[in-house]
Amino acid sequence: MHSIAEIRALYPNPTNLFSMDQETYCVGGALCRFFRLPLSDNFPELDALATALTVINSSLDRAHAITYALDIICANDSGDFAAAWTSAERALEDHA
Repeated sequence: MHSIAEIRALYPNPTNLFSMDQETYCVGGALCRFFRLPLSDNFPELDALATALTVINSSLDRAHAITYALDIICANDSGDFAAAWTSAERALEDHA
C-alpha cells in the first residue's frame, strides 16, 4: 500500500476550485492521478471521488467512502490542505 507521504511528495501543491487551471489539482485529484484512475478533470466531484476511494481501498464501504470524500472536498475547498490529506490518509487506511 502506498502512503500519503509518498503521494504528497509527488503532488505537493494542491489547490482549490478558485485557482483551477490545466496544471492544478486538488487532494482528491492527486489521489486519482497517483493511482491512475480516470478523471474528467483534476477536481473530482463527490460521487467520483467516493468511487475512486473504494477502488483504491477495497475494504472501504460506500457510506464511509462518501464521508471521506466529503471531508476531503470540504477541507480542500476551504484551503485546509493538511486536513484534506489527513482525511485521504484515513480513507486509505480504513479497514471497515
